[in-house]
Amino acid sequence: MNVLFACVHNAGRSQMAEALFRLLAGGAHEARSAGSVPAEHIHPEVVGAMRELGVDLSERTPHRLERTDAEWAEVVARQLERTEVTVWETEEQKVWVPETAGW
Repeated sequence: MNVLFACVHNAGRSQMAEALFRLLAGGAHEARSAGSVPAEHIHPEVVGAMRELGVDLSERTPHRLERTDAEWAEVVARQLERTEVTVWETEEQKVWVPETAGW
């Protein structure tokens, strides 16, 4: 299963979600995370918190949410607060993406 964790900045929650999903899935499933308006870097607090769990995010950088990410995903977990969204549909899935993605 391919899971996409989408948010606005891809600097906190979505990075943590991707890393924890990968850890718990043990290679059985794939994960990505992305943001519609990516930050320049991951929040240092997030890097520190994940380090305490044995997960190193220090080399990760926020990734811009692209249509190819949504097409790749079988499941999209939105981690957005009060963000306007657009629905993008295919025959197999319905994806809600932030207006800030610019699609």
